[in-house]
Amino acid sequence: MEPPVQWILPLGLRCLLVDRLKSANLRIHALPFDWIYATLPLIRLIILSNFTPLLHQGSYQYTSPPKQLGIHPRVGHKDYAAELSRCSADGAMFVHHDPLTDEGMRHLSRAVARFRRIIATGDRKLFLTVGIGGWCTGTSGFEDVLRLFECLKGSTSNFSYVAVDCRLGVGVSEARLLHKEGDEGGCRCKIYQLDCVGGNSGQKFERVEDADALSALLLVPDTGEGRIGTPYKFNLKKLYI
Repeated sequence: MEPPVQWILPLGLRCLLVDRLKSANLRIHALPFDWIYATLPLIRLIILSNFTPLLHQGSYQYTSPPKQLGIHPRVGHKDYAAELSRCSADGAMFVHHDPLTDEGMRHLSRAVARFRRIIATGDRKLFLTVGIGGWCTGTSGFEDVLRLFECLKGSTSNFSYVAVDCRLGVGVSEARLLHKEGDEGGCRCKIYQLDCVGGNSGQKFERVEDADALSALLLVPDTGEGRIGTPYKFNLKKLYI
């Protein structure tokens, strides 16, 4: 039986992950990978660097005007430009927050401080990644998930890591468990492919059955052959940072 989860930590790659957590009342506070464009190698690089380049305000630049028609500015990071070009047409990393402002950098700094504090604990943690169109299940994507899993094992302990790749517009809602592994220390990794009936805006699914199917994969442990089991027990904590 899975122990109660005390911390949920999103690891990209789309805003729809945090939207699903909010819908389930499981988003307790902001963390650094909540609302950004990223790739799995980039998230791994940021964790390995202890977030130091991410917190360097001088490395950020606008990829679109900061106050264009009241729309949130799009902000890129010079050090991560090559990797961001793989997931964002204009190289933007932030589209909901602006780390070039003092307020935005304070928000990011607090989020990073929480992440660092959480992974230093022995509490049970649930790391989650959601990708679209092969980011987690293509040949390189599959390997990227496992590399990130190894990175997490080197940074923390006592966790599950669930990665889901969504194939949009397939016409049916069907999930497949592609990979599952764990160790004696309680670190587990599962990789799923989720076929979806409709599309996705980046944050919202067009069809409620697709949203529900994703929530089930993220929040219900695998029980063997099938994916329907007893939901994780949550005893979530909060950091006042």
